[in-house]
Amino acid sequence: MKEWLLYPTISADMDFQMALDELLFRRMEKGEDSETLPIFRFFYSSGPWVTLGYSFKEGLPESVTAVHKRKYPVCRRMTGGGFVLHGQDLIFSLVARKSDDESFKTVRDSYTKIHEAVRRGFQSFGYKIDFFDSSKEWIQGKDCFRYPIETDLVYKGRKVAGGSQKRSAGVLLHQESIQGPRGFDMTSCEEKMIEGFEQVFDMKIRKATVHPVLFQQAEQLAEIKYR
Repeated sequence: MKEWLLYPTISADMDFQMALDELLFRRMEKGEDSETLPIFRFFYSSGPWVTLGYSFKEGLPESVTAVHKRKYPVCRRMTGGGFVLHGQDLIFSLVARKSDDESFKTVRDSYTKIHEAVRRGFQSFGYKIDFFDSSKEWIQGKDCFRYPIETDLVYKGRKVAGGSQKRSAGVLLHQESIQGPRGFDMTSCEEKMIEGFEQVFDMKIRKATVHPVLFQQAEQLAEIKYR
């Protein structure tokens, strides 16, 4: 049976989290790791942070302007998409080769399959989570959780999960924010999300041993590039 590696769950500033994801992506992109299995990790923002997609332009929407007025720290993601406010969400990232799963070959198929795994995780708690129906009235906007897109997950019309990707040299990085239904304890769902991924991708996730030097390198990259 196929395996993915599960990295330790970390709570830290988002500039560090983004730097760590970039390191994992670049190492796989360059073939520097002896370990070739997909890497999966959950993480939390240590407090309120804003991340912006790599191509996010000027002309911030009102919701983003309000966040800036509150002086929340801001950093870029190397993945696409718009504006996301973190601090109350569960976040995960997946670094894999496009050859690791048939669905990874296209953006649409990978989003759909990843979100089916997330949806099953929510279903374990009795929530009826649906894919966003873009055939209805659909408004585009830069605030990711105010304006869902096709393949995003919604609960009673409110977006609860959405992701963004970076692809290069046959490698993909998927970053996902899960902002559950009101009153839902996000810290309780990691195990169920893992079960959902194992079911949908027909594989097993096992814990990885991570050398501390990786975190030191991420801190250095965060200081240079993301801070």
